[in-house]
Amino acid sequence: MKSNSGVSRFVVLLSLILSAGAGHTASDAKLMLNDKIALEHLEIIRPLRGAPNAQAYFTIWNGTEQGIYLARITDQSGLVFTLQKSKELNGDLQWQNASMPKVIPPKSEFTAKEGLFRLIVDAAVLNNVKADKLRMLFQLVDGQPVEASAMVLPFGTDPTDHHHGLLDGE
Repeated sequence: MKSNSGVSRFVVLLSLILSAGAGHTASDAKLMLNDKIALEHLEIIRPLRGAPNAQAYFTIWNGTEQGIYLARITDQSGLVFTLQKSKELNGDLQWQNASMPKVIPPKSEFTAKEGLFRLIVDAAVLNNVKADKLRMLFQLVDGQPVEASAMVLPFGTDPTDHHHGLLDGE
């Protein structure tokens, strides 16, 4: 992947901003990374008992003038979670791993939501979750990891349907 110097400078600046607030975790639905980038509605839906994986959903708003690149998402121990995208094949929804890094263009949002994208989380990780929250790290290309707390919701819960600038559910 070829990177221009403007994007690299932006990511370095973002890293400095984030490292100044290191250790900060989201306590509610929105984590402002700076005044133009937000991680919203990070939610994990518990799987049926005995299922190997849970599914997570979130929105990242990029309000900057440059694209940002999401390289990977892990838990605090370093276990990498898989981002998947859906594809319709012969009328059936099929899931395949999404290419990483995932670009989020300027002035746009990336939404992992039911039927489009999902994050696959090892269900065993949820066994040790306290207070229904899981600490996760979002790694941007050339940047420090951004720590956020995912809300762990019961099986069958619908994830928040959110679009930047609208009320939830719109």
